[in-house]
Amino acid sequence: MKFLKRMLCMLLAAVLLVGGIAVFAAPSLTIAAVNDAFLPLSAAYMPTRIGGEYFVPYGVFSSGGLGVRASYDGSQQMLVMSGGSRTLTYLIAQGYVYDQNMKSYDTPAYSLNGQIYVPVRTICSVFGLSYSLIQSTSAQILRICGSGASQTDSAFLNANKARLSELVDAYNGNPPAVEPVQQPEEQQHKPSLVYLTFFNCPGVHTHEILDILNESGRKATFFLSLGQETDPALLRRIVGEGHAVGLAVNASKITPEALVESANRANALLLEETGMTTRIVTPLGGSEAMTGGQLEALIGAGYRLWDTTLDSRDHELSSYRAANTVTTAFSRTDSPVVVRFRDRDATVPALRTVLGYMRTNGITSAGVSVLRAPINARGDVR
Repeated sequence: MKFLKRMLCMLLAAVLLVGGIAVFAAPSLTIAAVNDAFLPLSAAYMPTRIGGEYFVPYGVFSSGGLGVRASYDGSQQMLVMSGGSRTLTYLIAQGYVYDQNMKSYDTPAYSLNGQIYVPVRTICSVFGLSYSLIQSTSAQILRICGSGASQTDSAFLNANKARLSELVDAYNGNPPAVEPVQQPEEQQHKPSLVYLTFFNCPGVHTHEILDILNESGRKATFFLSLGQETDPALLRRIVGEGHAVGLAVNASKITPEALVESANRANALLLEETGMTTRIVTPLGGSEAMTGGQLEALIGAGYRLWDTTLDSRDHELSSYRAANTVTTAFSRTDSPVVVRFRDRDATVPALRTVLGYMRTNGITSAGVSVLRAPINARGDVR
């Protein structure tokens, strides 16, 4: 009997070898990532394979950062994916899919366990995205990238090894074997005060930014660009909710007199719309780039000069990386910080993360005020 079992095993091995099938231990878990961040390890984002192709719930593509929107009509079992001038319409029950030109595609969408799964290859091809499979010892990563991705696959894996382990351990129900240990010097540092500032506002995300600030009980400063068209109602909401307003000036190639005149015009408009004016000014290129004449003119006209000292880079980074840029800087200083956000797609989720970090670490914040000593690179400027 043992001889027969041995022969059967040898025969099976020979069949696999002849058939060209490689047998190896591969991770059984596949995790979805978009650009430079993992998605939650839940059924709503879990990839699967059907007929040799990778599929993901459509929410993976509409989760943000890829420029793809999704609309699902359950009564019609119809899913419409759109981005730019391209659309894909999936008729789930009929197994049919076509684009904006009525061109049909071979791979349909599937309804599995209450989720609508779409083919990764087709979606990426139609909407100009890319995808890759990253192998690690604990899990396989299905990474989908758009223009917001800033890391190579290898750099992404190296930068997120700890996060990957956390996700896999949580998924398997295993608590971390060792609690994360911070170096004593890292535990000691946090800004003595944070000034939250926002540029390019009011804008499309300003309502959400104000909602988040209101929920967290934080006050901020909104810098208006000279000559920028503003939404009067939104501007009044900013002022009415107790936030400070400042003027963001571009001092490049402008005379001191013209600089003051443009600031005064912006103040006149601010007075007309909100009943208040501001004496807070920040130069977009930093105070060090201004001429002595420009500085003297602004200060002589009663303006106080502030610089931002930390840029979140939310205009060029994913929300995860923008938040990480800010919190990492927070952990390395005891000085006041003037942090710069904008009104961009990444700003809202990044702000939520930063405010959560500030709450956890007991970091206080305030709006810029003429009663506070200005923070700028030219420390003698008041």
